[in-house]
Amino acid sequence: MFFNASVVFHFSLSSSLYAERKDLLDLDISPQNSINIGLGYNYKNKYNFELRSGVGQEIIGGNLSWSSDYNDFLIIFGYTIF
Repeated sequence: MFFNASVVFHFSLSSSLYAERKDLLDLDISPQNSINIGLGYNYKNKYNFELRSGVGQEIIGGNLSWSSDYNDFLIIFGYTIF
């Protein structure tokens, strides 16, 4: 069994938001850095299985009227070749 944690640094390459009335929707989409935690199992140093979850992050910044909560959950299977 193993436990891991990581910090994820987000770099936005391209993001856009479209609205027909731009006066109602003026948002900056910019993901913030986040933390991931995972719990897994390694079988015979060849196979591994991990459940990983990202702690909620705000992706709409600079606006007091709008907020967001982005979460992710990953199921990871791995195989070691060498």
